[in-house]
Amino acid sequence: MKPRRYYFMLLLILLANTCLAQRQRLGHDVHLFDGPALRLAQAVQQESREAIQKLVKARPGLLNYQEPTYGMTLLYCAVRNSKGGSVEELLELGANPNILETYSGESALIRAATNFETSAYVHLLLAHGANPNLTAKDTPGKTQYHSPLMAAAASRLESVQLLLAAGADLNYTSPGGDTAVMLALMSQRVDIAGFLILEKHADISKPLMRTFKGRNLMAVDFLRDWTFDLDSENYRKKMLLAAYLKAQGQDYWQAPIPKHLQKLYPKGYLEKY
Repeated sequence: MKPRRYYFMLLLILLANTCLAQRQRLGHDVHLFDGPALRLAQAVQQESREAIQKLVKARPGLLNYQEPTYGMTLLYCAVRNSKGGSVEELLELGANPNILETYSGESALIRAATNFETSAYVHLLLAHGANPNLTAKDTPGKTQYHSPLMAAAASRLESVQLLLAAGADLNYTSPGGDTAVMLALMSQRVDIAGFLILEKHADISKPLMRTFKGRNLMAVDFLRDWTFDLDSENYRKKMLLAAYLKAQGQDYWQAPIPKHLQKLYPKGYLEKY
């Protein structure tokens, strides 16, 4: 398991690199399909369902074509660019939702699960055979999330619920030691962490991370990083989690207060938060 500070630094770097890559690629996805799939890519971009139907009927092999630069399929591209009509049409025509992009190594479902605004693409992909337990491959781009549930755990509760209902492995651990519950806790997603722990009983019995000094971090240590207003709903939910964790042998009030918070908040707050 990665040290805590190193992990946060790595996460920030990954986010920055991902944003840069997305900016570089935004608006140029169609041109990545220069060649046999260009017309179909243009129809996907324009969400012209009739044109998509005609072009796929004429050349069925283009339905799962992967452009050579990043290995994107048109389905993955449509999900990434929020082209809902095209996503639906491609799936209805039989597009394979389980093809992994060759640069990031992720599936269309992992990409869909990162969406903060909607779970519609997760729902569509699952309804058309997307595998909720298909994990990303180790590739040069290295996706930020190794499984669809991990991506959803840092993004959107509804997507988490859809994936679990479809059979996603609640306690899957990535080769790097990440789990969905760890990502929800680290992202301070109170609603998602509460759902995974209190309702689905995700495994929190083992250390989730290790510090530079070798101290194992449990779920309560992540809660110690949550600095909500004491009269807020998030604080109330945090304390519900703390009570549950105490019943599991993890005493929130015995967990050390992070040193960086001691410099930022008054003693009175830290005694209660």
